[in-house]
Amino acid sequence: MMPDMFLQLQELDEKRVKNIKNFMIQSADIEKNVFPIISKCLDGIVKAAEQIDEKEVGNLINKNHNTVEFL
Repeated sequence: MMPDMFLQLQELDEKRVKNIKNFMIQSADIEKNVFPIISKCLDGIVKAAEQIDEKEVGNLINKNHNTVEFL
């Protein structure tokens, strides 16, 4: 009777480990599939950031600040 219980516990533990293994593989596969999308987004962010003209932004801020009426 006792060995049967140990066998059942071992089988239960093996199922748990197998499920964790499958989860890890599935998670890694999902990450690999999503990475190209994230990479494209990051490329777009870099491209947009490179187009920022700090002098133009500073001028716009000063222009807006000077046109604000204080109550």
